[in-house]
Amino acid sequence: MPVILIGFMGAGKTSLASKLDSQFIDLDQRIEEKIGITISEYFNEYGENAFRQVESEIFEQALLSNRVIATGGGIVEEETNQKLLSAQSQVIYLQVSFDVLYARIQSDKKNNRPLAKDKESLYNLYHKRTPLYEKYSQYTINVENQSAEDIVHQIKQMIQ
Repeated sequence: MPVILIGFMGAGKTSLASKLDSQFIDLDQRIEEKIGITISEYFNEYGENAFRQVESEIFEQALLSNRVIATGGGIVEEETNQKLLSAQSQVIYLQVSFDVLYARIQSDKKNNRPLAKDKESLYNLYHKRTPLYEKYSQYTINVENQSAEDIVHQIKQMIQ
């Protein structure tokens, strides 16, 4: 049964997934492999709706694995994905306050985030998605002031 990590961009889904499972599935990486360009380029070329369709297809395939899955921050917005998440029993919401996430996103030079335009739009997106993360997860961990090792330990206890 897969373990699915959800949460806003910058919550640490990929970092934690890599510590939980050496063969974890990074949904964004799988999407980029399928589309052949970066997610940002795809957003610019085809728009968010087209991206969400590809994301849903890749997510559905990933659920067939028995791996840890690091999702993208917007996975909870699509109805198809909401149904897929509802059918799972090990969805973990990595909760972080907006101010901490914003600081992380601002300092992250590695990831180009197409929806991270400005602080106000990010704030609105955060408040739009937060209730969805809460609704579609079975577990919530506030990861703000904890070491990765402590979080991994908590997750392993949850999923046993």
